Amino acid sequence: ILGCICLAAGRWLRGWRYGAVLVGGVVLTAGIIGWGLMPHLAGLSERDIRIPLWRGTVALIADHPMAGVGPGNFRGAFPSYRLPEQLSRRVAAPATTHPHNQFLALAAEVGLPLALLWVGMLVPFLAGPRPTPFGWCVYASAFVVVAQSFLDKTLVQPPTAALGLMMVGFLWRPLGVDWRRGGGASWSAHRLIAILLAVPLIGLAILSGVRELATSLWMRRGLQLESAGQHAAAHRAYRSAGAWSPADAAPYAYAGTVAVKHLQQPEQGLQDLQKARQYEPDFGHLNGTMGLALGMLGKHRDALPFFRRETELFPADPLAQARLLRCY
Repeated sequence: ILGCICLAAGRWLRGWRYGAVLVGGVVLTAGIIGWGLMPHLAGLSERDIRIPLWRGTVALIADHPMAGVGPGNFRGAFPSYRLPEQLSRRVAAPATTHPHNQFLALAAEVGLPLALLWVGMLVPFLAGPRPTPFGWCVYASAFVVVAQSFLDKTLVQPPTAALGLMMVGFLWRPLGVDWRRGGGASWSAHRLIAILLAVPLIGLAILSGVRELATSLWMRRGLQLESAGQHAAAHRAYRSAGAWSPADAAPYAYAGTVAVKHLQQPEQGLQDLQKARQYEPDFGHLNGTMGLALGMLGKHRDALPFFRRETELFPADPLAQARLLRCY
């Protein structure tokens, strides 16, 4: 609805008028949704994980309001804040990597002050698009990606993350200094500063991208092999993914699970699971799998704390409760 209003208004929609229409369009859209779609949304919210996920994330932020839990540490810190209501949803995953809201994700990891600073990135939206076809396309693309990031993971997953941030950068461009119109020493200094900043950032981005790509490909390969019943090959693929991202708990947790449950190799499984546990002791069902491996080795006393922790993290899981009872 908001997009149709903007397109119909054309060039008249500039400056303060654009901000007024933007706010009015949001209010109008919210009113229409609340009036016509509320029964459907109410049923959807009862099945979706977002409401309990957001409540748990807000509790985490309340405990770490200024500095958060650290960049990249949300998945490891969140299990203690995960609500039983979230775990009972059919679509709930054993590991929560993101709160499906970029503002909450930033507030949880780096604190509320920096998260509020990030909101300043949205300022160019109030000025409206540049009156060119390219300007309209940039504005529409940035608006869609950023708006969706408050309900999903569009700003942390490729390719929407790169595209969305690039479009936001284009929105900021008219507000900055156009170095191409400069000249002489000033323009050269600006260009030198830009190069000095861009080269290491580009290099870091390339290295990070290669690592993420390799990790993702090996993980995907492992999932395919595991689904096909080729568990030994799947175990090797997961370990290869871990070699590319040694600080990521997921590859070694998957490798350990395959070793314990499918290959019947508890010793190898414990080695893999211990590597994952160094970084995220509560990743997914890692505690339950470690308890199972120790039980297979006859170390039931050592397995007991892991089974107990599994039931604390997944109180509605009957398998976790059954394993704990059997261990006793």
